[in-house]
Amino acid sequence: MDIYGNIIDAIGNTPMLELGGYARHIGAKARLLVKLENRNPGGSIKDRVAARMLLDAEDDGRLTPDTVIIEPTSGNTGIGLAALCGTARTAPAACAAPPAGKKRGLSAAFPGNVNLSACFGISCQR
Repeated sequence: MDIYGNIIDAIGNTPMLELGGYARHIGAKARLLVKLENRNPGGSIKDRVAARMLLDAEDDGRLTPDTVIIEPTSGNTGIGLAALCGTARTAPAACAAPPAGKKRGLSAAFPGNVNLSACFGISCQR
């Protein structure tokens, strides 16, 4: 079992699975491999996107300790940012997400501030 010093190091180190039985079933001439991206800390390939955005912004000076990252989201990119911000990085995240969603409970497990709101863009239900 791998043990990582921070959450960013765990992103992308996901296992690959060979689908040998399925490959034989369909008569494939090549090995069929799938990358299990659901094994990322936030449960999605979007963790890679979130990590890259944060690392790039940090490297070029756009991400500072007093930066707040705001992500309007209803999905996995916001979960990835909420997972990373406040744990491996100094900048907090504020993610706006719809009030009803399957990701709501998962986002509460991470230190990023997830605000559940019906307001997105120019349309806002009050």
